[in-house]
Amino acid sequence: MTFDHINASTGKPWSRQELWEELETVKAVLAATDDENALLRKKCSTLAKQRDHAAESFLTVKQYLTDFKLRVKEHNKHFTEAVIDVKALGRQARIASEPALAKFSSFYASTSDSFKK
Repeated sequence: MTFDHINASTGKPWSRQELWEELETVKAVLAATDDENALLRKKCSTLAKQRDHAAESFLTVKQYLTDFKLRVKEHNKHFTEAVIDVKALGRQARIASEPALAKFSSFYASTSDSFKK
């Protein structure tokens, strides 16, 4: 019984030793390919998990609008408090400056009378 498949590199029928060497070569290539495929599968799995995590971290339009409304409400609250504080500061400044203003007004009124004809 003969093996009549031709070895492409030699142009002759395969010998038992050539077949064995070719089998070992193909096994090594397949093992390396399996390792590469396992690494690629692991990378793909990691990327899929990262993608899923990123998708979970995105806000929907409804969530974004709710968050935006809450932020605007909080900013308006702080702005209103700042306006109230500025008004109170203005009142206190007026109370502190009125005596000096009254004194200046009376002094100005007395000096302006002397310049009239």
